Amino acid sequence: RVLVQTLGGGGVALAGRRGLPDGRVLPRAVTRVAAISATGIVSVEQFVGVALEALEDVFEPNANPSGFVDLAMLDSRLLDGYDTSGTGLERKAPTSGIELRQCVAQMLVEGGHGAPWVSSSPGVQGWLSPEWVTILGAKSEAEAVESVVAGALAATTMKTGVLVVAPYRPAWPSPSGRLSHPVTSDGSVTAPSVLYVDPSAHGDDINAALDTGAETLRSSSGAEVGAVVLGNPSPATGVVASTGAILEVMHWCQSQDDVHVIADETGACGVYVSRPSSSFPGVAAAVAAGIGPMALTTNPNAKMTDDEDDEPAWGRKAGFMSTSSLWRKANTQLHVVTSFGSAAGISRGKTTCLLVTRDDRVRSGAGSDPFANGLQALMGDGGTAAREAISHHNMLLRRRQKKVRTALDALGVATGPAAAVPTTRADGGGYVWIDLSEFCGGSFEGETRLWEELAITYRVLIVPGGLCGAARPGYFRAAVAGTEEALEKGLERLELGVRAANDTGCG
Repeated sequence: RVLVQTLGGGGVALAGRRGLPDGRVLPRAVTRVAAISATGIVSVEQFVGVALEALEDVFEPNANPSGFVDLAMLDSRLLDGYDTSGTGLERKAPTSGIELRQCVAQMLVEGGHGAPWVSSSPGVQGWLSPEWVTILGAKSEAEAVESVVAGALAATTMKTGVLVVAPYRPAWPSPSGRLSHPVTSDGSVTAPSVLYVDPSAHGDDINAALDTGAETLRSSSGAEVGAVVLGNPSPATGVVASTGAILEVMHWCQSQDDVHVIADETGACGVYVSRPSSSFPGVAAAVAAGIGPMALTTNPNAKMTDDEDDEPAWGRKAGFMSTSSLWRKANTQLHVVTSFGSAAGISRGKTTCLLVTRDDRVRSGAGSDPFANGLQALMGDGGTAAREAISHHNMLLRRRQKKVRTALDALGVATGPAAAVPTTRADGGGYVWIDLSEFCGGSFEGETRLWEELAITYRVLIVPGGLCGAARPGYFRAAVAGTEEALEKGLERLELGVRAANDTGCG
């Protein structure tokens, strides 16, 4: 069984349940979760148990108004009703696998992927060789990242340690996924050890966080680090990793022996507006010199607008730079996982995940999809309709995030990235990172009790930050890309919970 740990936690428990605001009618409650764990952080089993129970009683405005509002699962419904017929299978698909790879590579380049030293190839204007692109067989983004991590570990010299830069995905890796059932070349099975490390617990010093994580793995399970996972943008906060942070992770891995970097960039399509970002000449200079963010300048082409009716730029035009932009020619141990899903107009549940790597061992170990039906549909017109869908989706996403932040600001609840997360980078992701630390008593026990209160009493499910590996208690992730009706009901119930917590003196 995969061993998953986090660094941080502990503290004093929050007071128990109190009364509710007068005149409020609450939906019926779900089963109370088990006792709080030794760390105070809600366990994966507890979270999944409530989530599964919620799936059996889902909120519907008319059919089931007292049902459960799930703001934990990222399931974008923003393009429901949007005309995406142009991305259907009825259009002419690429005539060959090579042509399909060329179309995909060109769209990835526009999305901010690829290295600046790559020569142009047929159908692709530099930055990315189609030969580096592999269509993964994984059915979900989390599964895709896990398969690449498993492939990277298999390419090392029997290393089984994985460090994850937190906050990251909740309940990852899956108990039934590749990392839980690894098989080495000699047929033996060795369960990997996965440790979430949050740099904010180390004064934002990424090197210190990774050093501490590596020593913790070594002392607790005897595992040596073979892979480091980095979210860009973060699947928890939606914040794009700074160039300096990416370089620090890469330099740390290069200073070790045989350690791979896996960048989870499956949310790259959702990066819609760039605040001051790094210029591409600056990136190239930093890579050549091997230095950090001080060498980088502002991208004059980044699109700056607050017009809600404007369809924002995405990818490279929005200033997003993939981790692959910092590739060095001699370093092949950097791998990027990205995806095209509902934001690109693909039917829900039909996400296509891609691996960008120059390591044949990892490519073969990750598992590919030789048919790529979903990608053929997406690229049938060279990706024109998909590009339009992404822009439209991001316009709607920006409105949703603004709506949520405005609603919670009225309650005095801070939204957006935690104080330790840089706010000068692009926004992305179908969620907001909410600061409810004032209502958690400064502990993960308090965070778990607040999460439980919201889930059981108010029937709204959000993701506690402790489950994402956050070092500081009190932060929660809420998905905002579902239906409008569910989001409004979820915000209403969240407000009830926050007001009740405030009335009890917890905040």
